[in-house]
Amino acid sequence: LFGAAIGVKLSEADRDELLGVAGAGPFGPPERPMGGYVSLPASWPRTGAQSRAWAQRSIDYVAALPAKAAKKGPAKRDGRPRPV
Repeated sequence: LFGAAIGVKLSEADRDELLGVAGAGPFGPPERPMGGYVSLPASWPRTGAQSRAWAQRSIDYVAALPAKAAKKGPAKRDGRPRPV
């Protein structure tokens, strides 16, 4: 969610299809929309069949994506006190 907008992450083909629907558009702040996401039309009921269908397409797409590689974090401490 961003404000009142509901965004869904979709494949390129699905993004193109949804962007062809009146009221759909980029998702996120206007100056920096989130890549790969599309806002559902505000005129669609949040619990309506169209919204649920696009949400399910998004879930299916994201579930099929490969897992992200773990980021390397700071070195773990060994529990010993730090030297002063």
